[in-house]
Amino acid sequence: MSRSRPVKANEGLTAEKAAEAIKETARSVREAASAARDTVKVFRESGAIEEIANAAREAAIAARNTTVEIRDAARVVAKELPKPRISRRKGRAGAPKRRTQKRTGR
Repeated sequence: MSRSRPVKANEGLTAEKAAEAIKETARSVREAASAARDTVKVFRESGAIEEIANAAREAAIAARNTTVEIRDAARVVAKELPKPRISRRKGRAGAPKRRTQKRTGR
């Protein structure tokens, strides 16, 4: 498949040249589409598409199973760890205390 060189603006683009450029582009598109159809046909007939689809499916299943195993192991470990002690102190350590305005009754 050859590519024609683009027509430069200074060569004087005429309607005839533009039409010929469009026809050449259309021919190139048809050739590329035909080559793509032939390639897909060969891939399908050889079983390559089915093979890659099955491999991707198996990989997804393996990833899912691994994720489930990691989640289950994390749950077991989390049950065995002591619960964290939460400080009941008000305010943040090292932060200046915020002043609040006194409320006035209405």
